[in-house]
Amino acid sequence: MQRFLNSVPIAAIGALSLLLLTYVGYGEALRTYSAFQHERLAAEGEILQNAIETFLKAGLPLEQFIGFDTIAEPVMLSDDGLVGITVVDNDSRVRFSKQRTGFTFPPAGVPSAGDGGPSMRFGVVRDDLYDHVTLPLASRFERLGQLVLTVRSDSLVAAVDARFRDLVRIVGLLTLAIAVIALAIEVAARRRPIFWHRIVYGAVFLVMASLVTWSIASLYSEAVQGKAAALGNSLGQRLGQVFALDLDLSDIDGLDTTFADYRRLNPEIGEIALIRDGRIAIGTDPQRLGAAWLSNPDNFEYLAAVGDGNAIRLAVAVPYDVILGKVARSVKNFAVLFVACAFLALLLMQGAAVTRQLRVATRPGEQAPGLTEPEIGDLKLALVTPIFFLAVFVEALNAAFLPGLMAEIAEGAGMPGQVKDLLFMTYFLGFAAILVPAGRLAELRGPRPLMLGGLALAACGLLIMAFAHELPLVAAARAFSGIGQGALFIGVQSYILRMAQESKRTQGAAIIVFAFNGAIISGSAIGGLLVAYMGPEGVFLVAAAITGLTFLNCFLQIADLGPSSPDAAAAGGIGRTLARMGGDLKALIADRDFLRTMLLIGIPTKAVLTGVAIFALPLVLSGAGFAKEDIGQLIMLYGAGVLIASRQVSRLVDRVGQTTPVLFWGALLSALALVAIGASGSPRLAALVPLPHVELATLAIGVLTLGLAHGFINAPVVTHVSRLPVSIGIGSGSATATYRFLERLGHVAGPLLLGQFLLWTDHDPLTIAYVGAAIAAMALLFVIPLGGSRPRSLSSASGGV
Repeated sequence: MQRFLNSVPIAAIGALSLLLLTYVGYGEALRTYSAFQHERLAAEGEILQNAIETFLKAGLPLEQFIGFDTIAEPVMLSDDGLVGITVVDNDSRVRFSKQRTGFTFPPAGVPSAGDGGPSMRFGVVRDDLYDHVTLPLASRFERLGQLVLTVRSDSLVAAVDARFRDLVRIVGLLTLAIAVIALAIEVAARRRPIFWHRIVYGAVFLVMASLVTWSIASLYSEAVQGKAAALGNSLGQRLGQVFALDLDLSDIDGLDTTFADYRRLNPEIGEIALIRDGRIAIGTDPQRLGAAWLSNPDNFEYLAAVGDGNAIRLAVAVPYDVILGKVARSVKNFAVLFVACAFLALLLMQGAAVTRQLRVATRPGEQAPGLTEPEIGDLKLALVTPIFFLAVFVEALNAAFLPGLMAEIAEGAGMPGQVKDLLFMTYFLGFAAILVPAGRLAELRGPRPLMLGGLALAACGLLIMAFAHELPLVAAARAFSGIGQGALFIGVQSYILRMAQESKRTQGAAIIVFAFNGAIISGSAIGGLLVAYMGPEGVFLVAAAITGLTFLNCFLQIADLGPSSPDAAAAGGIGRTLARMGGDLKALIADRDFLRTMLLIGIPTKAVLTGVAIFALPLVLSGAGFAKEDIGQLIMLYGAGVLIASRQVSRLVDRVGQTTPVLFWGALLSALALVAIGASGSPRLAALVPLPHVELATLAIGVLTLGLAHGFINAPVVTHVSRLPVSIGIGSGSATATYRFLERLGHVAGPLLLGQFLLWTDHDPLTIAYVGAAIAAMALLFVIPLGGSRPRSLSSASGGV
């Protein structure tokens, strides 16, 4: 029975992870597939738009256009999903309309083209039942109205719903397989059962991810091919009406111009040809006129019969590399969400595995081999990882929409734009303000009360944001969240310093680095998807619920360690506590090695993070024409680099017991990365290295290297500070909390300094390279001996904190 109970959490987490992956895939497929369908409708509408605007540009009024039914009928016949094609003027009066039975165009009209659409070429407006694709109608001088193509929303996504219903059934089968295999492992694998659970769990997750990715790719491919087919059907219907009048091809002028217009409006089309008796009579490739039509295996080709019989056919060809390019770009966007789900799945599995191991190790009579006290300590240390991850994750969920929401709240209250910035900053002010007091409180009361209190405050802030939109309440909510996250951060850091073995202290600090970066990647990606379906209020409610569950997990799993020492417990009273905090701060600032670490490593690293990776790099890339999703994915390379380096470097530091060389090489590597990032935007690079895509490759390598470099710094610098003699004298918890507070100066200074530098250099990317040179100089100054105290090596460090 006990083995069955041990297997239940594994199966439950497996089902939850697979459902999350499927839901995320469904949401992304729904969003992107709908965008493809809107592109298809816009391409069909541009045929009508071109005909109407030719009339308008001749100086004639919109209401006098003749032949609307003639040009609209072929489009309606070629697309069963269309329920209406309507022309409205600037006063929202319907001038022309072609509608299916049962559809009535909204009496108030729809917003103008470009409002909320994926591009300024057309707009998309949604209501409860329909999607309206709008295209502007303009004369040579002014806009006169718009063309609206309306389609039922459910018809756009029917293919997505059908495909993912099958995937949900597969989730059920895979969950059953996980449950059966998990029970078999508990029965048969007496040694290393967690290892085998992870192997099975990882394999099943990858199988499901492959199925979701394949489904998304096939849907996108069908959508791109469907656009070519729709254009072929529409053009074929128009030509069929002409040939129904018993006209010969020689009697028709301008078809080559019409084909050229189609191709100009839809540049992904490789060729359009009218085929008569197997030969190309009219086409967009003059060299093939009169030649036999031969199918090209490199193209997707759609052939539509024109009129009765197959004597005359219309061919629309799209190169497969164009289709694959569009599909690959969309699947690449899904890859970000896949990584986010993988992080969540990894943390959930780790939490279940650690809990199981602790339960088995501490229960008498278990047949599994027992664990030593240090191993049990490592497991208890690992309990904090999912807690910190989920706490940061819920805050990152709002990263995609919070700035815009703050602007809306400020505008709704009639406040100037600066109020939005103040609202946004209340979180960071609360976070910074609590760090030093929380460090002292952790020594007086232990880390557990800080963690529980921080989670409770964060949950309150999220709940207030879900229900209140008044300025004072929003400011209070963000302050609560900031104070809560800051208290939790110091609580987790203090717990790690207390629980980690001296020989594994840097690996303990790496828990924060891993969980923080993984949560930022996961939360921002998933939050951007969730807000599209449940709105900001729904996202805040989900985040509050997750925070509440995390609070419960923390309450049940994290032990109360009490004060860090009897002296700390005795030093009560607010006055004495404040005096002690002031004395600690004065002692740290007066210490030469603490200052050198802070000014030459800590603050510059945080300034580079916020000033370059978060502020300057997106600004420069946007100016260079990079798409928003490409910018986000490039910046994700930074987080990936941090995660890759942190775990390995932390083990190295704990093994050799030296932090100064690691910090030096991290700073120097950071400088080289900044030089590469800056050089990637220089036109001289392409001249020096004449290779294809050399700028993009240099940029990607630079961003990844910057993440790797900061992985050399983020965890080791905490160990470095905690081992300084001044830190041991005042308490490692207080010293590291004060360090965390002071390094926030880098967070603030980074965007301010980089913004000013870019302004002086007219946004020259080489500005980032100059910053790299300054970081290299600071790295050299850091290792130059200046006397004073040095951090103790591992061999000379005692086991206490």
